[in-house]
Parts: sequence; structure tokens; C-alpha cells
Amino acid sequence: MSLFHPTPLADLNALLAELVARWRQILGENLVGAYLQGSFAVGDFNDHSDVDFIVIVAHEITADELAALQALHAEMHARPLYWAQHLEGS
Repeated sequence: MSLFHPTPLADLNALLAELVARWRQILGENLVGAYLQGSFAVGDFNDHSDVDFIVIVAHEITADELAALQALHAEMHARPLYWAQHLEGS
């Protein structure tokens, strides 16, 4: 899979692209990278998988960054898309 198409699922790819864009807005230069883990990383996912990911930052996040990330998480979880409700990040 490629950077712009990390999974074979168009709806999940769109969600992941939005997440990365929002993380860039929130974290700025603090964002080092974001990576899929688990079943999507190794191609062993199914329709009931969760989406495991890890976000790497350069330094400890600030209180403002944490609040913005928590708000983003709540916003994503409220969406009616299955994948938005099955994000598991570190």
C-alpha cells in the first residue's frame, strides 16, 4: 500500500487522510509520523477489525495539544462510519 492509499478501503483511506491532516494542524512540527499497526499493517484485517495506529511526536504534547486531540477523537468517534468508531491509537 502507498502513503495515500494505506489500505484497500477507500472510506478508511479518506478517514486516515483526514486524521493525518488534522494531526498536522494540531501538532505542527511536533508531529514526526503516523503509522498503521496490527492487522491493517500486515494485510490481515477483516470487516470487524479495529484500526491500530501510532503517532510519533518530537516532544511531550502540551495541554493545548492534548485538548485538541481529545476533541478530535470525540468528533471522529461520533461519526456514523464504522472505522471512525474503531480507531485504536497510541
